[in-house]
Amino acid sequence: MYSSNTQRLAAILTAQLNVVSLAQVIAAGCDPGLPAREVAAGRWRLLARRIYLAGDEEPTLLQRAWCGQLIGGPGSIVSGALACQMRGVADSPGVTAVVLLPAERRRRGEDAGYATRRTSSRTDCFSAPTSCLRAVS
Repeated sequence: MYSSNTQRLAAILTAQLNVVSLAQVIAAGCDPGLPAREVAAGRWRLLARRIYLAGDEEPTLLQRAWCGQLIGGPGSIVSGALACQMRGVADSPGVTAVVLLPAERRRRGEDAGYATRRTSSRTDCFSAPTSCLRAVS
């Protein structure tokens, strides 16, 4: 039988297509070292700082979008070529996924393959459908 912590983590992974942040692992009551051990064992992949894919395969477009959403946090929007390809507008997701942050939020550092931009307007961009990108809290 699985522990309630493992069940909480499994529910997050299911809801977010196997993409999870370290903060969510900890909030589920699991050991903070779990993701590092899973990466070392080859069962998980590190997608960005403190964001993991539970699996060893290349992330899908939607999993990349989840990663972007977790990078940006509440109120952020995945935009740019990745969002355009998800909507059928672009042929390629591009090298860098763009994450639009609310103007009042700052993010330190960079994550390979992701760029963050602060914006006060949420109506001037192609964005991924945000209804499918609500992170589990």
